[in-house]
Amino acid sequence: NGYIPANTNYTWQEPTGSGFSNGLSQSISVPNIFGTLTNNTNAPVTATYLVTPQLGNCGEGGSFSVVVTINPIVSINPISTTVCTGVTFQVSPSNGTDGIVPPSVTYTWIAPTLSSGLTGGAASTGNPAFISGNLINSTNTAKTAVYTVTPATANCGTNASFTLTVTVNPRASINSVTAVICTGNGFTIPITNGTNGIVPEGTTYTWNPPAVTGAVGDLVGGQSGTNAPVITNGILTNNTSSTQYATYVITPNTLVCNNANPFVLTVTVNPVAAINPMTRVFCALQPFTVTPIDVTDGRVPATTQYTWSSPTGSGFSGGAANPSPVGSITGTLVNTTSSIATAVYTVSTSAGACASTFTLTVTLNPAPQP
Repeated sequence: NGYIPANTNYTWQEPTGSGFSNGLSQSISVPNIFGTLTNNTNAPVTATYLVTPQLGNCGEGGSFSVVVTINPIVSINPISTTVCTGVTFQVSPSNGTDGIVPPSVTYTWIAPTLSSGLTGGAASTGNPAFISGNLINSTNTAKTAVYTVTPATANCGTNASFTLTVTVNPRASINSVTAVICTGNGFTIPITNGTNGIVPEGTTYTWNPPAVTGAVGDLVGGQSGTNAPVITNGILTNNTSSTQYATYVITPNTLVCNNANPFVLTVTVNPVAAINPMTRVFCALQPFTVTPIDVTDGRVPATTQYTWSSPTGSGFSGGAANPSPVGSITGTLVNTTSSIATAVYTVSTSAGACASTFTLTVTLNPAPQP
């Protein structure tokens, strides 16, 4: 460094340059040139000191300069970000916006602190140039993961840690749903969190008209829906005597995280007996049995059973009511006149939970008179 007699001391002026702070002057002679400088940028800066050496009675020597290169350290503020469940996030702190971020910073972190219902988020390996992770929210409300991240640079090593708070919004994940109705009815199905899967608040539903079983015209009806708060539909009509099915593919949409997987709603549409008014002729005192036949007498599902009240009319006796469902209409009537008598039954049908009524008119020929 030149000729430096023993016991040389130094004084110096406040350094010149930009991008740094804390550079002080030194007016009292000291044996070393020292200081603490803070780089306020994200790139190396220089501070130039004008130093005057002093040696006892020989006074001051010629001034010289000391140029100090100040490498930056990382100083990052707490950061927050938002992501949907199951989506990998990647955060690269930005210089100025997030604090002092020199180029080529690397980051390490431990596994995050997770809210209840949140999983995932491993510790880092390999000092990546950004913070990343994949978190699974298994609830229907937003949850948070807090990472403690340690930045480092090649010149200045490990720097002060900062926190990254990741808000993980849920996405709807709904199980297949079933419903059972009678023909000629609509339906409304509320989807419930927990019972039907993960259902975030404010979830709406979109669907196309359903796929239906049977031949063309066997099952008709079924509308589409767009961003509806509940799954509801117009009338579904089963025009057959057997069970038919309508299958809807429904897409749930949430306020934040859309593109959830669709789920299936299967609606069982049970038939209702639609039996035409029937007329049968019997002789007085002859027990009768009437069993409606599908197609011949109207639409008669295989499981149809019957109850009936006492018949109306005059000129006969007998014909008790039957309140217990049975597979045929039966009775014994007595014609109390010498001419034809008529008894009219009002018959209630039940095919599963689906009910209807029809009339059975029994014409009674008179019994021979002695």
